[in-house]
Amino acid sequence: MSISFSSKGSGEAGRGRADVALFCALLAISVVISYFYTLHYPFFLDDYDNIIRNTNVHRLWPPPFEAKDGTTVQGRPLLGYSFAIDYFLAGGRNPAFFRLVNIVIHSFSALALFGVCRRILATKALRDKFGAFSDNIAFAAALLWAVHPIQTQSVTYISQRAESLCGLFYLLAVYFFFRGSGEGSDRRWLWGSASAAILGAMVKEVMVTAPVVIFLFDAV
Repeated sequence: MSISFSSKGSGEAGRGRADVALFCALLAISVVISYFYTLHYPFFLDDYDNIIRNTNVHRLWPPPFEAKDGTTVQGRPLLGYSFAIDYFLAGGRNPAFFRLVNIVIHSFSALALFGVCRRILATKALRDKFGAFSDNIAFAAALLWAVHPIQTQSVTYISQRAESLCGLFYLLAVYFFFRGSGEGSDRRWLWGSASAAILGAMVKEVMVTAPVVIFLFDAV
């Protein structure tokens, strides 16, 4: 593998971990602040067909893995099951709970993107130029992505969880690959990358491009 990461002294590493924890907390808080006001909004548009009138997601067992109902969840078993879990935990038709889960998913996606950017900037090709500011640059990139208005639909429109949940698994697949491909890295991270790719494909079909993207990342 061409990806290689630098090591730090114990004192510097300790400070670095504290900075990373602070950046992660700020990212999560920023996402919550940006989207918390949407919790009181009702279901709308395809939400009624995908959740309210879709009896396949009104049960936990048998899971809605074989739903053939022409809705967004058809052919996407993990997406359907995520709606079924929400429906069960929310006690039925509570759009605030569904939307809260979307916000949590987006928060984790922002954290995963932060991790991906840090790993990219720590590669041998970039660390001499950006290493001293890698955490700051990665935080700025993840924050801009997390709160950009273009994300609004995938977070606040419950049926668009297909986008946000697949995006989370996509970013995790890339991040886990980076964690497992460095010199002396635990190769179990690579199994995590493969698992994330498989789970993402059970949410949305576009996940099949993840291996290509990972290969190109590694190649350059």
